[in-house]
Amino acid sequence: MDNGFFRCDLVGIAADGRKVYGTVSDKSDPGNRATVKFLCESALSLAMNADQLPGGQQRGGVLTPATGLGDVLVKRLRNAGMHLETSDVIT
Repeated sequence: MDNGFFRCDLVGIAADGRKVYGTVSDKSDPGNRATVKFLCESALSLAMNADQLPGGQQRGGVLTPATGLGDVLVKRLRNAGMHLETSDVIT
């Protein structure tokens, strides 16, 4: 598990054809340690940073991690050693 690593390259395409590129990577096994890191940091975001979440504490429902936890989760993951990067939108 300590010798694992992963890199995920992402492409987002808007309805008008604009593209944005992103990368998520870490020096840990993606099937175990990275998953635990995602889950724990998400839970800590909800428990310790609820007042900073997108939409505030009153927002609820079925949300993606990006819409429900936003930059709070990104900051926590980066502080935990994960690399998350995006590039400028390319038309």
